Amino acid sequence: MEPVNHIKINKGMSVNELVKQMDSTGVLGAGRLGKAVNICEAMIKDRDCKVFLGLAGPLVPGGMREIIRDIIENQWVDVVVTTGATLTHDLGEALGYRHYQGKADADDAELFKKGFDRIYDSYMPNKIYEGMEDFIAENFDKLKDKK
Repeated sequence: MEPVNHIKINKGMSVNELVKQMDSTGVLGAGRLGKAVNICEAMIKDRDCKVFLGLAGPLVPGGMREIIRDIIENQWVDVVVTTGATLTHDLGEALGYRHYQGKADADDAELFKKGFDRIYDSYMPNKIYEGMEDFIAENFDKLKDKK
């Protein structure tokens, strides 16, 4: 049986050093996070490993858009499988719309009167859908034949 190693934070410590210490705890959330990081790193370094990234949930409204882009641009994954919602929110942001910080217990009827939809504690303008429809209508003929 191995003892649990306690995490010690030092001045100037890098995130990587912190995650290594989390891994050394060997248990619970910190230990699992450390193990997950090690697995991800090993997958990325192994040229024979095909890495699939599954995306679901409100990742873009939750501020994860740039991380997803960086993962793809850095070719850390080979295949991306995602929901339509992720693509919808990403397209909205690409067209210049933004998601906003809100409250999970907000009155949805009041938000709607102000022109917003709620995704838990993130808000987005209702006009995002009109903007996406306009974009698709304007670009459908160019996009439909792209391969």
